[in-house]
Amino acid sequence: MYVAFILLLPIETSTLVLMALGFIIGFVIDIFTTALVARLTMVFIAYLRNYWLGAITPQGGYDLGTIPNLNSNDSNGF
Repeated sequence: MYVAFILLLPIETSTLVLMALGFIIGFVIDIFTTALVARLTMVFIAYLRNYWLGAITPQGGYDLGTIPNLNSNDSNGF
């Protein structure tokens, strides 16, 4: 659920803001669990998010304020 929060933020969210939110969410998770790797994982996911979105960007680009999903990608499937 917390990974989906990072992945479903608006397209134009900056990488720095994503990484800061990922660190905060990971820190809170680390406090309540014994895993102690959630911070690293969440920051890594936030860092890679924009590269991943760049790889799947439709030809016309994304509209401002859209949330990344299959409908905004205009993909017809396989």
